Amino acid sequence: LTTAQQAESAAGTEQVLTDLRFPAGEGIAGWVLTHGQSVAVDDVNKDPRFYPGVAKATGVPTRALLAAPLRSRSETIGVVEVINPVGNHFEPEDAAFLEAVASDIGIAYEKVYLYAQLQREVVSLRGVTRLGGYGLIGVGVLLVATAVFTNLAFALPWTRLFTRSGLWAGALAAITGTASWTI
Repeated sequence: LTTAQQAESAAGTEQVLTDLRFPAGEGIAGWVLTHGQSVAVDDVNKDPRFYPGVAKATGVPTRALLAAPLRSRSETIGVVEVINPVGNHFEPEDAAFLEAVASDIGIAYEKVYLYAQLQREVVSLRGVTRLGGYGLIGVGVLLVATAVFTNLAFALPWTRLFTRSGLWAGALAAITGTASWTI
């Protein structure tokens, strides 16, 4: 699991929390991640699931803990925790509130993920469009050149060049290919 946030009272631990990693199945957070259920523990020292590694790394002792799963549409993607409330006791409505916040965070995370995926697809499609545009420009240049050389080969007057369908098809293909770059 990745730890990601801190309280004002724990100032100075932000970088430790950002860099800290531990196995996803460890601790109360790991249990919440695995089971997809919220849990409130008023005395973590009496709970065998408690993983003291985060408290040791940050130097902030954990006495009580409330954790809720972050869910996407298809799975549990993380855990949000609150530690050490005033009075070291969580009320039932605290868990309901944290679950609501966790739900919003999970939805926001999924939207960011989907937006990033969409951005990658847009970049990819722009590349394909540019490649198609280059192809159209090439075809257009070939058609125009063919029309010009055909006109020259038959020693036709230059005024007849503008009546050749290859000239207009080539010009249209080249213009379309160039326009595809702006998409």
